[in-house]
Parts: sequence; structure tokens; C-alpha cells
Amino acid sequence: PSPWRRAAVRLLSGRVDGMFVPGPEGVTVPASLRERLLSDPEHILALFAVAKRHRSGVHHDLMDRVRSAAEVQGEAAFRAPGALLRFREILAQPGHLAETLSSMHASGVLEKLIPEFAAVTQLVQFNRYHRYTVDRHTLEVIRTAESLAGSPGPDGPGAYLRKAYREIHRRDLLHLAMLLHDIGKGARGDHSAAGAGIAAAVGTRLGYARDDTSLLIFLVREHLTMEQVAFRRDLSDAKVLLRFARTVATAETLRMLYVLTYSDVAGVGPGSWTGWKEELLTDLYLKVLDQLTGSREVPSPDERLEVVRREVRAALGERTLAGTGWVEDQLREMNRRYALVTPPGTIARHLEWLADLAPEDVRARGENQPGSGATEYTVLTRESVTLGIFSKIAGVLAAKGLGVLRAQVDTWSNDVVVDTFTVTDTFFSGPPPASRLTEVEEAIRDVLLGRDTVEALFRRHRRFGHEPPVPPLAEPTQIEVDQESSDAFTVVEVFAHDRHGLLYAIAEALRELGLNVHSAQVATRLDQVLDVFYVTEADGRPVLEADRVSVIRAALTARIDGLGERPDI
Repeated sequence: PSPWRRAAVRLLSGRVDGMFVPGPEGVTVPASLRERLLSDPEHILALFAVAKRHRSGVHHDLMDRVRSAAEVQGEAAFRAPGALLRFREILAQPGHLAETLSSMHASGVLEKLIPEFAAVTQLVQFNRYHRYTVDRHTLEVIRTAESLAGSPGPDGPGAYLRKAYREIHRRDLLHLAMLLHDIGKGARGDHSAAGAGIAAAVGTRLGYARDDTSLLIFLVREHLTMEQVAFRRDLSDAKVLLRFARTVATAETLRMLYVLTYSDVAGVGPGSWTGWKEELLTDLYLKVLDQLTGSREVPSPDERLEVVRREVRAALGERTLAGTGWVEDQLREMNRRYALVTPPGTIARHLEWLADLAPEDVRARGENQPGSGATEYTVLTRESVTLGIFSKIAGVLAAKGLGVLRAQVDTWSNDVVVDTFTVTDTFFSGPPPASRLTEVEEAIRDVLLGRDTVEALFRRHRRFGHEPPVPPLAEPTQIEVDQESSDAFTVVEVFAHDRHGLLYAIAEALRELGLNVHSAQVATRLDQVLDVFYVTEADGRPVLEADRVSVIRAALTARIDGLGERPDI
């Protein structure tokens, strides 16, 4: 339409921009032009666009006048094509974007363009995970994203995030999705669904084409999906990857969701983004990107398994472990999941440990993980050594004051157990010393070999004190049982208020229910945890009966809600 064409010509010619004067205290205009500026929303938006381009603010005197002008002008005046194109120009590129949007928010101009944003202004989120009000968090998310365009800092995100951000063609849509991703929190019900409805209205209002608006709606509606898949699901499961690939459908959408997810998590506050979160999110991104782009052939699980076996043999070299043919026997007996998710060099090292392990013994090894701030404890033994290996290890780690980030639980067909726990040790500001690793290793061995008990460890470690009661505003315990995401396993999700010994209590309850834990993902958000367990029945099949699901929910809820009543924890 001609009004849009004329507005585009004015924008490209820069005729309006000539009225602005950058200065050390911000961009301003000559006094003779101020009335012209303040009477036209297109000029007001051009003022913010020029300030962004110069990485500057608006002069404080002029800012007060803009605020007053915005108050008296109706929203319709800000929907002229020229004003909307200026806003889209502001959104298009990183560089002083969060600061510019913050100034627009402070002046009331942002709410003229997106009146729905007023509902989340100064909106407090009643949990300790979010440190900011919704509007402040939103601007932090955008600031986090645009930092990907700059030089990487020593603790900044990795190369894949930066490359993905650079390769996104429509960063205006990405930045607008970030601006809208939590806007549904100002409405009732599920905030992602409510936000998608608002995104539909905003996309149309700003003059975006139908396909662009559809993408905007998708990003707002699904802004939590990639985090949920990466942090809660088994990324070695082909069904999980295929379902997510079908959800995102294109490489451009995947890149946008990857950057949006990172920015949303990291924008919560200092310390919310960690190395292991980046590892999981990037692993999902790369696997699905391969499927969507066909940049290289994705081998079948059997082909990948054979590659792993070759690389393990190469890592072992000419060494013969425990007799001729023993290594080949172990490669056949180890479960497929373990082989596909464990680096071949690590498998080779586990085989070396296993070759020297007596049938009724336990090997525990702690190793600090450079760059992640975490420590990994690997336990090798055999299933016949004791019952409840997973729950007992979890109990030892809790008694020693360690926070579990991840747990990988694998039992081979020849009775070999390889359990790996990635933990944080808050008693040390840096990597725990060797003496601490030895202390935890020996405690694990003593409990699994029956020389000590988890309960006795908790009683001896009184430094943790008594668990404070769950605050009255804490979210209630919620148990979800997912029977669709995996063909081989049932996924049990536990949402609960964090407290000492929680993972141990859950693991004990699962053991008492007769469920085998095959892997666990543990996520703690200050005072809330989301623990995800891939389980099977004792005979190896997933949970099928509806009555059984009800029993699992009731048993876990009762154990978690009664955790503070146990004197031994």
C-alpha cells in the first residue's frame, strides 16, 4: 500500500534523521524543530532509532518532553506506517537494543506500540528463581542475546550460540519474540498460550506478513520447549529428536529457539546459566540441525554403535584386558544407550577399571570437570553387590552436602553397573581438593559394601542442621508420568520445593515401587527442583497400566511431602 511505500522511502532516504543532533548527553533536536518532533510519532520513533544507531540515549530534557507527548497521543497515532517501520528498524539489529527499548519503555512509547506490555510492567514473579520483574527480565533477555554479537568473554557462551545468532536472517522477529515471550504472564492461564495470542495481534498490528506473524506466534508459544527437551529428555533417544525436529521444522526456527532459550535462561540472573546447561542445549541443537539441514548424513544407531566400538578398540590399543576376547565380550554386553552417550575414550577407561575390579567390589572415582565448575563421580560395580545402588549413591552425595546436576545410570546385560553423577560441591569456591574426592569415594564404597549406611552418614553430618519447613507459598509437589516421549522407558517428572536429601528420598521411593532408574536429569532453580527419571518396571518394560501410574504419583508425593518428618535426613 502507498502509505507503507512512502514511509519506506522516507526511512531509506534518511530525510527525517537530519533533524537530530547527537551530543555527549544524548541525541536532541534544535528548539525550532521540537514541536514538529513531538507532534509526529514517526519522528519520535526516528529519535530512538538514531539514538540506538549512535549507541546513545535521548537527552534528558527532550526525554521529559517525549514522555509528556506520548501521554496525550492515542495509540492509533503510533500505528502509522512510518512509526511502525521505525520500530521494526530498531528491532532489526543488535547493539544498544536493550537500552533503547528500556528508554522507550520509560517514556511510555513502547506501550503505545504494544499496549499489552503495560500488564507486565513491574509485575513481580512469586518465586525465587526469577530475580527480576517481568519487564526487567524481558529486557535482560534481549541484552543477553545481543551480547552474542560482541567479542566472547572468558565466561561467555560458546561458539555455537554465537554462530547461530549471526546466521539468523530475521533478527527483528527474534528480538520481538523475546520482547513478547513472557507477556502472557499479565493474563490468566498458561502464559505461553496467552502470549501466543498477544503475539498474533502484535504481529498483525506491526504490519508483518502472515508467515512472519506465524513464526512470531510459534516462538512465543514454544519458548519453553527446547529447554524442556534438552534438560528433561534423553537426547540419545531417536524418538525424542524426531519429535522435536518435527516441531521446529526449519533450521532458521531452530536457530531462533536455540538463542531464545539460552537468553531466557541466562537472563534470569547471575549464575543461572551453567556449562552443563550449555552442553545439553547445544547437543540437542546440533543433533536436530543435522536432521533438518542434511549437512551430513546422520548414521543409524547400529552404525553409530559400530563406530563407537572401533574407537574404543583404538583407544585401548594393543592392550589385552582380563584375557583374550574379554573386551569384545564387554562391548557386546554394554547397553546401547551407555555406548551411544559415553565418549569412546571414557568407555575405554571404564573397561580398564572394570578389568581390575573383583566381582564383589566397588570402584568409585571422582574427577573435577574443567570449565564447568562441576565434579563427576563414576561408580563401577555389579548389580549383585547390593540392592538400591542408585538410591544409596544419591544418599551418600546428599549426606556429604553435594548437589546433583545429572545422573546417568546404566546396567549392562552381564550385571555390570556404571553410574555417573555430575555434582556441585558448595563447600569449595574452586575445584574440590583431592582429599575431598577421596572422602566421597570412600563413603560411596563403604555404603555399597555394607560397611556403613546412608542413615548413619546423615546422623554424623550434623553440620547441615535440621531442614527448615517448606514455606507456605511454595508450589505444591507435582508428579507427571509421561508414557509417550519414549518407547522403551516411562518418564517420571517431579516438581517440588528443594530441600536436603530430596533426590535420595525420590530414589528410595522409586526403589520401593519396584522401578528401575535408567537415567536422571536434575535441575534446581534456587528453591524449586525439576527431577526427571527414565524408569522401567522390574521386568524391563515401561509402565503401562493407569492404576500403576496413580500408585506412582501417590507414593512419590507422600514421600516428598513427608521428607522433613524423617529424623535421619
